[in-house]
Amino acid sequence: MGDEAREISEQIRALGRRSLPLSGDLSQRAAQDALITKAAGPYGRIDILVNNAGMIRRAPAVEYSDADWDVASR
Repeated sequence: MGDEAREISEQIRALGRRSLPLSGDLSQRAAQDALITKAAGPYGRIDILVNNAGMIRRAPAVEYSDADWDVASR
């Protein structure tokens, strides 16, 4: 994870808010599941998620199939 993400997370916490910066290889299904568990674990739910994946497909992420994600990771 980049230093900038950690720094911003610290700034958020300094404002009295909760923040948990995480990173992972989203091309791996196990990593996706682990990230969700890590993100929701301390707080019970995810309120804000910033997904910084480098791909373009004009559709809501929930409409992507596994095949769509696999093609994008090549």
